[in-house]
Amino acid sequence: MLARKPPKFDYIENVSVSKTEGELLADPSPMAVASLVQLRKLQAGRYTQRRFTYKVEVTRELYRRRYSREHTIKLFRFADFILKLPKALARRFRVELARIEEERNMPYLSTYEQQAREIALAEGEEKGIEKGIEKGIEKGIEKGIEKGIEKGIEKGIEKGIEKGIEKGIEKGIEKGIEKGIEKGIEKGIEKGIEKGIEKGIEKGIEKGIEKGIEKGIEKGVRQGIVDLVRQTLEVRFGRAPQPLLESIERCENVEQLRAFHKHALTAQSLDELRL
Repeated sequence: MLARKPPKFDYIENVSVSKTEGELLADPSPMAVASLVQLRKLQAGRYTQRRFTYKVEVTRELYRRRYSREHTIKLFRFADFILKLPKALARRFRVELARIEEERNMPYLSTYEQQAREIALAEGEEKGIEKGIEKGIEKGIEKGIEKGIEKGIEKGIEKGIEKGIEKGIEKGIEKGIEKGIEKGIEKGIEKGIEKGIEKGIEKGIEKGIEKGIEKGIEKGVRQGIVDLVRQTLEVRFGRAPQPLLESIERCENVEQLRAFHKHALTAQSLDELRL
């Protein structure tokens, strides 16, 4: 995973916190928001819960000011880097961000679901390739040996008879056919297995990767959305009823899961939620 780099843009090169909180909130410039972020970082110290609260507060302030989309995204990237959160609080923050954007009807920053989908796709592809190679090799060897033996015996008998007749004339038809068939079958099986395994592995890996990637991506996308729905229910309502969680896990329709997640962000109680 690549290390996160601080966002770069011209008006956040020398951010200071020389102004008071009240002055910064009254100042309409983007620089004031950047300074407020630095101030909140100092005030939060090592307390991650306090940093979470400040990050939500700064994000709401950023939307309230209604800067251009470009300025909003740049300032958010700066705040996201400065007010970093541990994984558990980062998940809670994603839910809060979705709620803020829903309230403001300003979908500037909702990249988290896309990121989750990309991660799921990457993980699904990786697992699919791994399983595809494993199954492909297994099936390839199995089919290769089967076809190799079949072709080896066929070619061995053919070559054995041919060589046997040639040698039989010289050594005797009876001994020539016996030795020719024996040697021909042995060499034919050996070469047939070798070629069969090679071709079988090649075809098996190709088909295995193709099927594995397809299944892995499909499962990865669905599981990423299921996890996001479960996290949203946990953050908003605490522990959700087991029957509801089981219904979510059984649901295979990605669009239905996505619609349910959107509803979960604005529902007032669990009684409103049905899947």
